[in-house]
Amino acid sequence: MDLIDLRKLILNSGFTLKELLKIKRSFIILHKDAPGIYHKYQSRTDCFCHYLLFIADEVSLPLTFSTSVCLFIISVMFFSDMAYGIPLMSSIYLFFAISAFIYYSLSVSCNLITGSKLLIFYIRFKIKTSPTLKFINKTLIKITNYKTK
Repeated sequence: MDLIDLRKLILNSGFTLKELLKIKRSFIILHKDAPGIYHKYQSRTDCFCHYLLFIADEVSLPLTFSTSVCLFIISVMFFSDMAYGIPLMSSIYLFFAISAFIYYSLSVSCNLITGSKLLIFYIRFKIKTSPTLKFINKTLIKITNYKTK
């Protein structure tokens, strides 16, 4: 994804100017706290966009992995006649997903609303950059446009 599309995605993700300035301020403060990460992203063409992707990845990584693992476990339970355990597994998943979301949102120094926007931004970024998901997304858009005509 080129920088213009990445900037459009950031602007269309619902971040307010105050939230973006706070993230930018934390990026500048990062120079004192973790100079290795700062220099890694400072050397890029548009360091702030890549830093935003970095912290969005940190917020969403536990949720994306736990979702795939829990969906696999729930589907195995469904097909092995242990459907009585699905509500328990779903509640365990929700507990761990919410706990991980709160922990990782606060670990990158943002509140829960900004963390949820980062999570949605990263999921949208992955959909736009993944070739398989890009094909599915374009197909669904064509189907939707065909039905509305």
